[in-house]
Amino acid sequence: MPTSVSGENRLKRLIDFISENYTNDISLEEIAVVAAMTPNSFCRFFKSRTNKTAFQFINEYRISKACQMLINGEESISKICFEAGFNSFSSFNRTFKKYKKISPGEFKDKYRGLSK
Repeated sequence: MPTSVSGENRLKRLIDFISENYTNDISLEEIAVVAAMTPNSFCRFFKSRTNKTAFQFINEYRISKACQMLINGEESISKICFEAGFNSFSSFNRTFKKYKKISPGEFKDKYRGLSK
């Protein structure tokens, strides 16, 4: 089924793009260009394949990267916030709590050093 294969290739390209650019602001228009789709078509395509909006996916990806840095690194939480692609500490803190149910500081205290 060529349509399915091209859809899977398109999804892989999008996920690769997100993993390479998550530290930057990613606009809907920019990611739609990568998908070679209109913004509306892209939104429907991405949600149908992942059951998430692109921005939910991006935020989850950023939070997973932040978790790795909190566990493995010695950087401050504010530095990790920006390295994970958030442009404000309040946005990072709010998003982190939404996905992890605890603050970044509590997460760092609870899990720091577990990977060593």
